[in-house]
Amino acid sequence: MRKILIGVLVTGLVATSAAMSMADPSAGRRQETTIRFLDVRQQTKSLDLGAPAQGDFDPSSGDTFFFESDLRNPADTKSLGSFVSRCTAVIGTQFHCVGTLMLDGGNVELATTTDFASSEPIIAAVIGGTRGYDNVGGQAKIISTDTEGTSKLVLKLVPF
Repeated sequence: MRKILIGVLVTGLVATSAAMSMADPSAGRRQETTIRFLDVRQQTKSLDLGAPAQGDFDPSSGDTFFFESDLRNPADTKSLGSFVSRCTAVIGTQFHCVGTLMLDGGNVELATTTDFASSEPIIAAVIGGTRGYDNVGGQAKIISTDTEGTSKLVLKLVPF
């Protein structure tokens, strides 16, 4: 099932230093920042609403998946935070997803609608953040890997 929805809703900048690097003290303004993670799924839960599923992946409107992932540095040597998300079936294989990246420097909020039957990367909007990530937008790209339950997550933050 698209490697269980790619761990949704998913080098080497450490998250806490990334929050700090958004500030450019010499210019007095914040800079665009890219942070790369491995998104390693820890658990997935589901809520099957509406018509009962007839197979491995047979969503009906309202079916919801809940994900919890460990966010690790690209070398997979250190945990940088966690990623919790929820994806709800809208129509067919289209799902609306929201999630929170919980990092030492603050939280980053994501949202998207994506087709879980597609093999393309999932692109989500950065819709806000807290603490070191306040007043940011941007996008996140979640890319499948050959390792079941592990995705690459590239977070591009653009200050407002």
